Amino acid sequence: MTPDPSASAVALPAAVAAPAERAKPNVRLLALLALGHMVVDINQGALTAILPVLKSALALSFTATGAIVLVANVTSSLIQPVFGYLADQTARRWLLPLSVALSSIGLGLVGLAPSYAVVLALVVVTGFGVAAYHPEGYRTATAVAGEKRATGV
Repeated sequence: MTPDPSASAVALPAAVAAPAERAKPNVRLLALLALGHMVVDINQGALTAILPVLKSALALSFTATGAIVLVANVTSSLIQPVFGYLADQTARRWLLPLSVALSSIGLGLVGLAPSYAVVLALVVVTGFGVAAYHPEGYRTATAVAGEKRATGV
């Protein structure tokens, strides 16, 4: 009795199984990812632009103003590897719109903050949004970029 060759066949990866499907990038999704990345990065960079307003509105010292930038950088930098680990485990594409919203809402409300503590809390929210976007955005971009991953990313 000869074994059935189809029974022992190994499933081929998507890149091998459907080369025509894999070759074409999802331009619409890449454009949305680029837009989200732009918004998140603008939100992160805009914080330094509003520091003079916060300094005068809340009568902050230069040390307190510098601490705002420190909290923003530490939050977005130290938390990002945690989100990277989560992105390595499984896709969490729902983080992409949530992270854009968090960074936008956090920064948008900083101007309305009644106290220094509220400003710091909102900066942490913005930092979480920035940290969450980058790993999942990269993961998604490489998945939908087709054969030209570097160009897509």
